[in-house]
Amino acid sequence: MPYRYLEGLTVADLAFEVTADTYEELLVDSAKAVTNAMIRNMEILEPKIERTASITALDEELLLFNWLDEIIFWKDTEGLLFKEFDISVDENENRELVLTARMRGEELDMKRMELVIDVKAPTMHHFDVYQNDDGKWHAVFIVDI
Repeated sequence: MPYRYLEGLTVADLAFEVTADTYEELLVDSAKAVTNAMIRNMEILEPKIERTASITALDEELLLFNWLDEIIFWKDTEGLLFKEFDISVDENENRELVLTARMRGEELDMKRMELVIDVKAPTMHHFDVYQNDDGKWHAVFIVDI
């Protein structure tokens, strides 16, 4: 599993550490971590509904933060949870990072899905994104529950 829950970093929230070979994989695995925190049986999600997103930020850290906020936004506004993600990150003419995503999933179904917690938002507390000398990407983040 490319992510794990971190204990002891926060008391009332949920903390994650995510590791990936590429920045795009880090974004995908972070989204899956947040979704899997909300429902226990994420594997039953089906790719019935597709949505797209485009997010711009000045750096990798802020882009990940905004991306997590986007995932939670879809859950809050349309009741959608996603399990499949196609993500690309490019730089625009202003040297900003632009994330383009296709997300596939379905509506939250309380009869089929075991709801664990309701993730409200990412927080900047202890938020960190970095690339090691070995090229692997790492993120530590906390979400408000």
